[in-house]
Amino acid sequence: MTQIFSPDWTAWIKTNTDAGVKQDVIFKILLEHGFDHADIQQKIGFTPNVPLGKPLQIHLSNAANLSTDLAEFYVLDDFLNHEECQELFKITQSSMVPSQVNDQNSVDLSSSFRTSMTSHLSTLDNNFVKSINSRICNTIGINDSYSEGIQGQYYTVGQEFKPHHDYFGDKLYHLPTKTQGERTYTFMVYLNDVEEGGETEFSLLNIKIKPQLGRAIIWNNLHSNGNPNINTMHQSHPVIKGTKCIITKWFRSIDRQTINGRMLDCHNQL
Repeated sequence: MTQIFSPDWTAWIKTNTDAGVKQDVIFKILLEHGFDHADIQQKIGFTPNVPLGKPLQIHLSNAANLSTDLAEFYVLDDFLNHEECQELFKITQSSMVPSQVNDQNSVDLSSSFRTSMTSHLSTLDNNFVKSINSRICNTIGINDSYSEGIQGQYYTVGQEFKPHHDYFGDKLYHLPTKTQGERTYTFMVYLNDVEEGGETEFSLLNIKIKPQLGRAIIWNNLHSNGNPNINTMHQSHPVIKGTKCIITKWFRSIDRQTINGRMLDCHNQL
């Protein structure tokens, strides 16, 4: 559904215009938040000189394309080799905290909804992690400035992540992390084979992926028009035997260099 210009959004436009933010930047962000091109043009009295749209799909050579009319989805085996997976596995285990769950207005650290451990790998200033981060960006063809820091997740027997989606959606718009726009692509890599359990299932897409060392799965959390795609709802099934370790990197719709500390959120959360 096309966005409507609420008083908050009208105030957001005026605040950023008065602050000297370029009109094509404002136009692009409004497009990315679901506003109609013609409505934006009428609202701000500006037409960009070049198209501001984004490609509907990425191109991943050597990947199995499981895309359907419901979602854009890829599987890329052997993205990482055994030694690389082992090293990332070790680094992930060296610095872990309970995984968080974003639940509307709160963050619940004790919920049984998500029981894994998380390592914020991008904060470790590790050259090997940086090289893997660059490889992910180069593979998907998106600049790192359109992304979040790489993370590791670790599951033991019984641990899981119940059905959820990676995009924020309107209910989480207020979060400070939302200032870089919506989550677009998820790039996830399994670091080990799981003896039993731990599958990643997209029930609405009828896709169930078994963890396999080095295997990457990549999907677009949005429709081609930029709206959140509920079909990307997924879960990590409980580990039944063994352990499971993955790395995850999320891409975003707004370049953090474009924001540059100047773009003001319509809910004053920047």
